[in-house]
Amino acid sequence: MDSANPFDAAFIYMKMPCMDCFEVLKELKDIRPSIMAIILTGYGSIADAVAAIKLGGYHYLTKPCDMSEIEEVLRHAAPGKESGTQKADGPFYQGIVGVSPGIREVISFIRMVKDSNLPVLICGESGTGKELVARALHFDSVRKDHPFIAINCASLKPELLENELFGHVKGAFTGATDVKEGLIKAADNGTLFIDEVGDMNPVVQASLLRFIETGQFRPLGSSKEISVRTRIIAAINKNIEEEVSFKRFRHDLYYRLNVCRINLPSLRDRRDDIPVIMRYFVSRLSEAAGRDITLSTGALERCLVHSWPGNVRELFHLLQRVVILNKDPVITRGHIEAAMQS
Repeated sequence: MDSANPFDAAFIYMKMPCMDCFEVLKELKDIRPSIMAIILTGYGSIADAVAAIKLGGYHYLTKPCDMSEIEEVLRHAAPGKESGTQKADGPFYQGIVGVSPGIREVISFIRMVKDSNLPVLICGESGTGKELVARALHFDSVRKDHPFIAINCASLKPELLENELFGHVKGAFTGATDVKEGLIKAADNGTLFIDEVGDMNPVVQASLLRFIETGQFRPLGSSKEISVRTRIIAAINKNIEEEVSFKRFRHDLYYRLNVCRINLPSLRDRRDDIPVIMRYFVSRLSEAAGRDITLSTGALERCLVHSWPGNVRELFHLLQRVVILNKDPVITRGHIEAAMQS
């Protein structure tokens, strides 16, 4: 290594013919502890990832990987070099953190459909980041200067949900003393994100389908059609095909939404992203707490083998508990295990 021209990141191939990857990594870290080492391998496994992280590896990429993926990792391995200042790791794309194949596919699809007028259906387990994807679709699109409004169907009774979405005119029902603008109208030229759409009752589903097909709706109690250019993004954490087969979700609405569908992978299916997600969260929590906090290799190792039933949300809340309950500058394996048991 040329001490007069030090470098900040190194890509190391796992299966080199004459040298052992882990020996190279160890020697590099001995010479330059701050170096960001990224392991490239065609033999991906959690065991290799853990071994690399134990020796101070920054990230782990499984071949084949394209140049855009390498550039993305490198940008965050050595941030701020263009301006000469170091910055904390940031989101890879509109707050979506990760470079695994599943997340790259999600980001690629968002970029393809973000400016379309078609509705989008986001499917994924709870805690995978469905609203984050909806926000990316909106805030990286031509609608970014217009409203983004979110509503959760599971939090409202069916009759209240219909009123929230479509609004009502004065005198539409007992107690309707004023005109109420619905969220579909409020989000005109922008985006309405409907979370947990599987909990929407069939009557409201029918009204939503008609709006998607015509761009028009009638407030409760009104005979007048209103036209708006609101884009609908719906999300569900259930198996939507199963909901359709059991007639809990309208098949025609399903077909209309399923044209643009995003399937979000669970955290256990994108374990390569766990280290970079943890570093991202810790950098933000560290900033909020007003103190420098780092992650130990033991903490990263423990999180790599956890099942994460609550997905990214569970990981964030776990790290949040650790930072709040401990004043230590380094998050250790013990901190992680204690937080998992609490």
